Amino acid sequence: MNSQCILITGPGHSATRLLVQMLSCHPDISVPMDILNKQMEYPIIRDFFWEQLDQTPFSVEEYNFDKEDFYLIMTSYLEKIEVNKSFFVFKLPYYPLNILDIFTELFEQGSLIYAVRPKHKVIKSFASRPYMKDSLWLERQIKKLPVSLRQKHLMETTIDELTKDFIEHCEHLRDQWDSEHPDMKFYPLEVERFSTESQYIEEVLKDLGLETNSKYLHEMMSLVNTERLLQESSRKKQEVTRKLSPVSRLEKYIGKIF
Repeated sequence: MNSQCILITGPGHSATRLLVQMLSCHPDISVPMDILNKQMEYPIIRDFFWEQLDQTPFSVEEYNFDKEDFYLIMTSYLEKIEVNKSFFVFKLPYYPLNILDIFTELFEQGSLIYAVRPKHKVIKSFASRPYMKDSLWLERQIKKLPVSLRQKHLMETTIDELTKDFIEHCEHLRDQWDSEHPDMKFYPLEVERFSTESQYIEEVLKDLGLETNSKYLHEMMSLVNTERLLQESSRKKQEVTRKLSPVSRLEKYIGKIF
């Protein structure tokens, strides 16, 4: 494939869906909307990583995934890319950070984008989601952390503490990649500037090797709910404590895996 991949990742809840929607306005970028979910992600690859995560013991740091299955799934994604466009977008939070060497080997050429958003807004977004009450989701989220941090969050955690540690872990994976691959560093895209400043959008597009035009710059910015994106909570910030009860799915692991 001659098209260049624009890989968008980060800790999640960083407005990456909006980035995909905005970039889809560019006439030289292919986004296979017909196979994406409402988060602008390919659900098959997301489910693949969930399965690998569920099979990974709490005491194991690395994910043991099937590379052949991964390539098969990604090939099905690439088949949906418009061949007459020079770029295409693939968006998935967190998981690519663990296997970037394989992603870059598959795509051969392209750009790595790390979505940057104020940490307190990412935490607030995580906390507002109903699935935060789901023990399976919590189990997966804890498994995304280094082994050294998992026991702390298994015993007792809060959404703020868990999300803060998760964001910092993602940043560590990004920085580690950058230090080891100086010729292919992440592009730290500031989401709120990209959503509100046309000059910054032009700057990012040019850095990615894309042409700019006032027509689709306007189309990009028309997708943004600026008030929602930039709003600060008027209510007093509340930290949500999530103690694991004895009947939790996770109770059986405590004290037995470390």
